Amino acid sequence: MSLYNTYKQDFEHILSLLTEARNRVYSKANSELVLLYFNVGKVVSYRVNIGK
Repeated sequence: MSLYNTYKQDFEHILSLLTEARNRVYSKANSELVLLYFNVGKVVSYRVNIGK
């Protein structure tokens, strides 16, 4: 295997690690946003129903 191919494989592996980490960050951020919106909805619903 040539040095070029070794570097290319290493670079592709690093890119893969970065992509996987980025996807985990997106997933966690989306989960947190869903939880935030759910909790905001609970507060609003509670306040609306208390007014009745």
